[in-house]
Amino acid sequence: MKNSSSPGGWFFATLLPMLALAGGCISVEITRTTTSSQISLGDRKAIMDLISRYGHTWDNKDAEGWTGLFTENAAWHYHAAGELKNSIHSQTGRLNFANEKLEQFAEQGIQTRHLQTNTLLTRNADGTIHGETIFIVTWQSAEEPAPMLIHTGVYRDTFVKTIHGWKFSRREVHVDHE
Repeated sequence: MKNSSSPGGWFFATLLPMLALAGGCISVEITRTTTSSQISLGDRKAIMDLISRYGHTWDNKDAEGWTGLFTENAAWHYHAAGELKNSIHSQTGRLNFANEKLEQFAEQGIQTRHLQTNTLLTRNADGTIHGETIFIVTWQSAEEPAPMLIHTGVYRDTFVKTIHGWKFSRREVHVDHE
């Protein structure tokens, strides 16, 4: 019998003996195998944290923190209404872009907020992880009583595990409008 403090331990310590007392009329099979196509809970959590840090670093106007979420030569692509509008392929390019945009927001008194949800992750044959996340971005200025919805869309990502943890090796921003 498994220890009740281990994962699944409650089941083995509590429910399984009760099923046995019920005369064995219920068959239960538990497998703990992991195939190469599955994503561990630890990796899934780390990737979800990375996605959250993307929104937090941008919304907190932390250009260096935002840039650090990407691998050195990661691709960042911005699509609007199905057309590629901007593409950046270096840390320096991303840092310059973020500094410029975030400075503009600060000067205009705009606070951005990213809501990212409904993330789906799949493992690619090369060990990278593909992700798709739905997003909403709002802008709030001090003069306005309510935030304005600015963007809706989907992030399409490729994540790689580095010695510093999971990073974006590709992020495609697909906004739903022109």
